[in-house]
Amino acid sequence: MRPEYAPQGKPIVLEERGNTMGLLDFLRKRDIGASENPEQKKDLSIREAEIISREFGQFLADKLPVIKDIQLLPYPKERIMKALNISIQQIQNHADPEASQLLNALESCRVGLSSFAEINPHDREAVTYFNQFPNAKAVPEHRKGECLHLIMKYMKRGMGTR
Repeated sequence: MRPEYAPQGKPIVLEERGNTMGLLDFLRKRDIGASENPEQKKDLSIREAEIISREFGQFLADKLPVIKDIQLLPYPKERIMKALNISIQQIQNHADPEASQLLNALESCRVGLSSFAEINPHDREAVTYFNQFPNAKAVPEHRKGECLHLIMKYMKRGMGTR
């Protein structure tokens, strides 16, 4: 995956699964003050939100597990969600193509994050085994059914459905 570049040569966002973004570059380029409201200052600064969003985007690009185990995330799920929300708030009112592309990448990260869930202790060994594979297709045929069952179980849990 390679970053796409604005005419000034600054990275905008990695294609598809990369989702690495330069939120502060985007804001600086438009001379938009990274205004932080008091709620944001209590939790995350714009800079912290960008760092967390960038690292999570890179995690999705590099290490996407077969079964989305919350323990594999680079930060707690709630903190990543806050960072993504802050990042989205900073650019959602801009109508240019760069803003749209960055917003799409951030939204994709938010959707990807929602599928991560806490793994039950009795499933931990199987989840660890399945996550050694690059994808579900690579799982040995005799264990695919179990793998697909766990993928669905934890995806539903992560997204708040049972």
